[in-house]
Amino acid sequence: MKLIPTLITGAVLVAFACTTASAGDNNKVTATQANTNNVATLSQLSSNLAEITLNQNGVENNATVVQDADQGSKATLSQVGNTNLGSIVQASAANSIAEIKTIGLNHKAAIVQENSKDAHANIYQEGQSNTATIEQKNVMSSYAYIYENGGFSSPPGGFNSNTLTQTNTVYSIAMLSSIGGSNNIASLTQQDSTYATARIQQGGNDNRASSFQSGFGKSWAAQLGNANNLVTNQTGGHNDSYLLQVGNALTADISQVSSANNSNDRNIAHVEQYGNTNAVTTTQVGIANKLTITQH
Repeated sequence: MKLIPTLITGAVLVAFACTTASAGDNNKVTATQANTNNVATLSQLSSNLAEITLNQNGVENNATVVQDADQGSKATLSQVGNTNLGSIVQASAANSIAEIKTIGLNHKAAIVQENSKDAHANIYQEGQSNTATIEQKNVMSSYAYIYENGGFSSPPGGFNSNTLTQTNTVYSIAMLSSIGGSNNIASLTQQDSTYATARIQQGGNDNRASSFQSGFGKSWAAQLGNANNLVTNQTGGHNDSYLLQVGNALTADISQVSSANNSNDRNIAHVEQYGNTNAVTTTQVGIANKLTITQH
């Protein structure tokens, strides 16, 4: 019999259930906390087909979920309230899934996945002044997605910050989506990746988005609103970049630089802007480059 170390403390514990099995497989943990200043630390080590579900409702709660060397593992964290902290760490986990959902203000959510194959990381946040971070390292066929809904209140909300990083990945996909609100920040990085795909979309005003890729990459970005800024930087070779902006007082900056004069290198950039007082800056270094800019 292998025991899973867990710690649940706080003002009120609504429900907690932990089920373990021999040989460390098919373990499941379900925990719920409510009210204020709760702390939850849930860990599963060397367990196949492991599953953790943690729900926290209230203010200033802190949750940490760790799954190590798990095959087919899944971790789900839900936080409803304000000023909560939540993190999920998965290491050496094949076919792993990590998901965080938050509703409210001033949440900080983070997911780290390392040395995994077919890894999925998702963060969904509804509210304002929230922070979401996903980091995937040394993964294959990985997928990462951050969704922010800043609301459509008057004055509009937003002030959300998203950071998504993938390093040494193969066939990886990264997506950032911000709907509603303003003054949102999105940063997406794919470092030393092969066949990487990056997608960013933002709705609202005064938003900033940046995308960096090194290796072989494709980047899509769309911004709907006014006074938005978009920056795309690609290094390596065989890169594609597609940018769409709709609104006024928009700026877009694309840089594509090939690492060497290789016959397989070619950069493609396509920019389309709709509105008034918009600006585009592009830089392409290499061979067989193609550039299309259309302003309406």
